[in-house]
Amino acid sequence: MSYKPLSSGNVVEAPIRLISPHPNNPAPLSAKYSEILGYPVRVEDAQVEALIGNLRTNGYDPNEPLLLRPVGDRLEAIKGNHRFVAMWMLTKVFREIDQDYIPAIIEEMSDQKAWVKLFTLNGRKVDGWMAARLAYYACTEGGMTVTEYAKAIGHTSDDGRPNHTRVSRWAQACKFVDYIAQHSTSPEIQTVEALTEGKDGLFRSVDRVAEFMYFDQEDWMWIFEFYLRYHLQISAVKRQKIAKAIKDTKELLNRVSSYPDRWSEWLRWEYIRGEVASECAASDESHLASVVLPQLITEANKTYESDEMPFIYEYSEVTGTRVEEKRANLKEEFRSELVKQIESRAAKYYRLIDVAEAARNVLDRYRFIAEKYANFKKIESTVHIKQEIVGVKPPAESRSTESRSPKISD
Repeated sequence: MSYKPLSSGNVVEAPIRLISPHPNNPAPLSAKYSEILGYPVRVEDAQVEALIGNLRTNGYDPNEPLLLRPVGDRLEAIKGNHRFVAMWMLTKVFREIDQDYIPAIIEEMSDQKAWVKLFTLNGRKVDGWMAARLAYYACTEGGMTVTEYAKAIGHTSDDGRPNHTRVSRWAQACKFVDYIAQHSTSPEIQTVEALTEGKDGLFRSVDRVAEFMYFDQEDWMWIFEFYLRYHLQISAVKRQKIAKAIKDTKELLNRVSSYPDRWSEWLRWEYIRGEVASECAASDESHLASVVLPQLITEANKTYESDEMPFIYEYSEVTGTRVEEKRANLKEEFRSELVKQIESRAAKYYRLIDVAEAARNVLDRYRFIAEKYANFKKIESTVHIKQEIVGVKPPAESRSTESRSPKISD
């Protein structure tokens, strides 16, 4: 598509009706102008209103053209979002200016180049959440690597190599606030703007999100809600201690031999992390993480692997006058006892777990069965003796029953 040139240079008349703002412009989302234009518009309301007043007085300066790129049959604004919205208001809404075009430079560019152009809006590098949002989009939707984007925007270290640390932090910060807005159940914080913009934004600064990056994504919503309970008033030093204790505890659990299969139902992360964080918030350290859990795991593994807890335990169980031959997995029952302990405590306190008690419950259960069987055999033997004395033959079933000894000794 060709456009009428405005000068001997590359500035042309771009039809206002064909222009759309770049959807990922780093300016904040404007509820006011999004409603008027009928699609999401990211501009500073005050800046648009100031431009409307200036354009009313002085008209549009062709020496300040928009930068547009062709996208299908439309033109996407890369530079000049605020001027475009101001001209839209004056020509389409207020109808104070009789003009259907706006001076612009139209340039073919890839998505990646558009991200970089957006980062250097108006010849200056954006910062804060604007920079973070662009880094996130460039490294997700734009398909750029963190290193490629860092190099493109000029983030280099002293030796000239791309310094991707800050870019990576920006991208992760946006991923975090998007995740919180998506999963939050609070109506006040279900949008990214509610979290990052205005005086009430919990994360007005990107740096306030940095400490959450110590946590795995599965813990983001939980730790965010945990901090909210304290109105985000936990000191930075204490928050660092909480993050370290959570990280160390998770590494401890991952080091446990056969942990994923053996203890996953007992050592439930959603319970443990809450206990660890609460202890750190109250006393700067977690006794559970540093002492209790290692002791519990060591004791549980030792008991599980002992001969007292066989995989296959054969026993005889008496029901009325019948004897049934059965098998049990005592290791599995021991694990079930530990799970039962944690589920029976509403507060989910692992400090109250008693591994020895869980083992006793299992062994006592089968010791009782063994004792019941021994008593049954004793009574049966006494009946046989009396029958022999009076010359009465015992029933066929009784004659065929062999004596069995309990597998578990006192």
